[in-house]
Amino acid sequence: VQRALEIADPCVAETLAFELRGHIQEAAISPHGNYVVQRIVKQLTPAASSFVAEELLGVAASVARHRMGCRILCRLLERSSKEAATKRLVDQLL
Repeated sequence: VQRALEIADPCVAETLAFELRGHIQEAAISPHGNYVVQRIVKQLTPAASSFVAEELLGVAASVARHRMGCRILCRLLERSSKEAATKRLVDQLL
């Protein structure tokens, strides 16, 4: 899935990523799924990947403490720090 997101046309990559809506919390703590979520944040525009931050609202602290989930937060801060959903996520952590 990571490779598909990487080589796909941006529109196709966005459609593929949106298939994970509703499953981001589960994927963020998965040994394999977290890499897919990281790739979504890296490949898509910050606006298109904002659903990742939205789905982590409410569980930000536990994701930040998780050995794999924390990687998602790092990617969001690197790529989407100006997005409203990411800011709300950071506010929850603080």
